[in-house]
Formats: sequence, C-alpha cells, structure tokens
Amino acid sequence: MTNDIAEASCKYSLGQEGRDLVLTLSCKECSGKGPFSDPVCLGRALEALSDQNGVDALIVSGHIESQLQPEGMAVLDRLVILAQDLRQLSLRDPPRCLRECGKCALRPDELFPSLRSVLLADVAAFPGALRDRIARLLGLGQSAGPACRQCLTATAEDLDLMSQSFEELARYIIKQGFQIVV
Repeated sequence: MTNDIAEASCKYSLGQEGRDLVLTLSCKECSGKGPFSDPVCLGRALEALSDQNGVDALIVSGHIESQLQPEGMAVLDRLVILAQDLRQLSLRDPPRCLRECGKCALRPDELFPSLRSVLLADVAAFPGALRDRIARLLGLGQSAGPACRQCLTATAEDLDLMSQSFEELARYIIKQGFQIVV
C-alpha cells in the first residue's frame, strides 16, 4: 500500500516484519535536512501514522535507513492519539437552535481542525495555539447568550482535556529523556 499525497504526508509503504506492522517512510525525495529535522517532516510522518492503525514500528528511509526506538515510537503514538482526539472533537455538533454558529470561529468543526493542523505542522507551536484559543473562548464567554454559553462551556471542557493530554505527553517525553539505562 502506497500513499502518494506528497503535500499532505510522506510517501510510505506498509509491511510485515515478523508480527510487527512496519510503516516505512520514503524520505529520499524530501528536501529536508534529515528525518524529523523540521516540523513539516514530523507532521507528515504523524499524518502517515494517523492514516494507518496498529503500526508497531517506523522506518525512515532516506540515504540511510533507520528505525525508531520503541521509546520514540511511543512518543509518536501519543501525538497521533492527540491528533485523532482533535479530529473526533471536531465532530461535536453545536446547539441546533443557533443560526450564528456558522459565523463563530470557536465552533467545534472550525476550532479543533485548526488546532490539529497546528499540532501536525509544528508540535512546539501547539501549546501557544491552545492558549490562544482558550483566551479567545474566555473573552467571548462573558458576552455570549445562554445557548452560546452552553457550547462554549463544552468547548472549554474539551480544550481543558486537550491541554491536560498535551501536558501529560510533555511529562512523558521528559521522563523518557532522563531515563538512565545501565
């Protein structure tokens, strides 16, 4: 199976190595400096991983082929789960009685895909984008009507969940970085 959507994700193939499902990214055509050397490269890898279920290992195939260690794969898996959660949250319908929802930039089908795009484009920019959306939500909450407040409250809870998930991911990465192997 090959994915040839160059703009959205890297070309990749799936294969079996023993019991493991292995995704191999073809990075020879990329203009990047090396695997995951820039946010776009990482984002495309995450997009490829999110397109497939049950990937056990990732091989980056460029001029030199390298396989991610299990710890690195665990970090990517957690980022993919976060991206999938954002996709799922975008499916929540706003209250049916509101005609103004189509104009609101904080409605779920607008807000969460934009956050997912930021996550996949530049993981480091995600916390700032999340804080920005929370600040906009808080600013709008004071002047909103009852139905809008209901939607904004649900969205605030969703954003809080995403914030907690990202903080948990950051703690996991730090923990992995400081593990001592003897």
